[in-house]
Amino acid sequence: MLIALVSVLTACATAQGISGQKQAEKAEQVSTTVQRMLNAKHFTLSVNNMHPASASSKYVGGEFFLEVKGDTLRSYLPYFGTVYRSSYNAGNALDFEQKMESFQQVRKKKNCTTIYISVRTAEDFFKYTLNIFDNGRFDLYVQPVHRQPISYDGELKL
Repeated sequence: MLIALVSVLTACATAQGISGQKQAEKAEQVSTTVQRMLNAKHFTLSVNNMHPASASSKYVGGEFFLEVKGDTLRSYLPYFGTVYRSSYNAGNALDFEQKMESFQQVRKKKNCTTIYISVRTAEDFFKYTLNIFDNGRFDLYVQPVHRQPISYDGELKL
């Protein structure tokens, strides 16, 4: 009876060890994929939540995104906040495709890459600060000149 109990416990511990090893291998694979996409400057971020400066957070689902392809930024993000100066064509969304004025990628922490992007549209000048984690999750902070700042979170499309 004691031998059977020890055998069962050993089998469970071995199974958990294998499961943990597979999780570690998968995490390493995701991390490698994330770094490859960031270094290639070719990635899409799917937004789950927006966090306006003067309102409560809102779940927005996965239809909104931010895409980097080479030197071009495609922004399709909802916006909720105060607009300080509006042009005739300005809408509420941060919806544009524009060449980036600057793109700087820095590895500040062990599991996080920070990307700074500056882009100018006909309506405003935007600074995007992205913290992209090795597991594919991200935080995005957008600082427009003529609007309140806003932040988002979501996942990198792998």
